[in-house]
Amino acid sequence: MTDTSADGLDALNAILNENKPKKSGLMATILPVAILTVIGCAGGAAIGMLLASPAPTEPVAAAAPATPGAAASAEAGAEAHGKAAAPEAHLDMYGGNVEEVGPAVLLPLPPVITNLYAPADVWLRLQAAVVIRQKQVEEPELLATQIQADTLAFLRTVQLAQIEGGRGLLHLKEDLEERAKLRSPAVLDYVIQTMVTE
Repeated sequence: MTDTSADGLDALNAILNENKPKKSGLMATILPVAILTVIGCAGGAAIGMLLASPAPTEPVAAAAPATPGAAASAEAGAEAHGKAAAPEAHLDMYGGNVEEVGPAVLLPLPPVITNLYAPADVWLRLQAAVVIRQKQVEEPELLATQIQADTLAFLRTVQLAQIEGGRGLLHLKEDLEERAKLRSPAVLDYVIQTMVTE
């Protein structure tokens, strides 16, 4: 039988503790901190490389051919593989193909004059315009009037503190742009030309 009395357990613990080397308190703290630091640095470097890497682009088959004959043979090789050479697309600054969706034009909106939600005695005058795809809009004047009405309805819910400063103006522009894009998918941008509060 085994002795499970308190004296027997104390003797067993004493024998086991004699064979263990003693760790210093400082070393027991430094080692885990160092390991966690290395893991954190490696993870941060990996995330940094993922975020800093450029977007993947199409692989370039070969460098530009030196002779016109080489260009013709490269084009014939692409057609032989079932791939026709893509025609040059004329893209505008909004990323749209000008031939397919039409040019982007600036559509001025009628000025909006309204009082704000709070303080109620403050008046705001806003003059703006929207950038639209001309081919996608049949009646631009009607669209301008609808966007102006949406702008008026939104500005009636705004507090003066929300539009103060550069950040407030940017948020106002983004909100109005989002409302205009909901009105028509042809809207590309909302441009605030003048804004005066009184």
